[in-house]
Amino acid sequence: MKVAIMQPYVFHYLGHFQLINAVDQFVYCDDVIFIKDGWISRNKILVTGQPNLFTIPLDEATPNKFNTKTNRKRGVKLYESLLNTIELNYKKAKQFHGFSNLIKTVASC
Repeated sequence: MKVAIMQPYVFHYLGHFQLINAVDQFVYCDDVIFIKDGWISRNKILVTGQPNLFTIPLDEATPNKFNTKTNRKRGVKLYESLLNTIELNYKKAKQFHGFSNLIKTVASC
């Protein structure tokens, strides 16, 4: 039996889905220490064909920010500018409509 464990990310990358497909059991490990400059709360999107880094602003969930577990972090609502940037740069993509609805739902949480 093959098992894989990964931390959750804002947007998953192709290798993430390939890993899920390659194993018998996949586990999200969200109770580890949050890495401030890691990829859990940030990612890159293409803007006019160039990679552009964005970060989801997070609330501090515990008083000790150096010992906060990933599952204790809470995202602040996505800025309208990020949603607009995604739409402007990806609206011609084949699956944009479905993705757009999903991202708007997640952003409103």
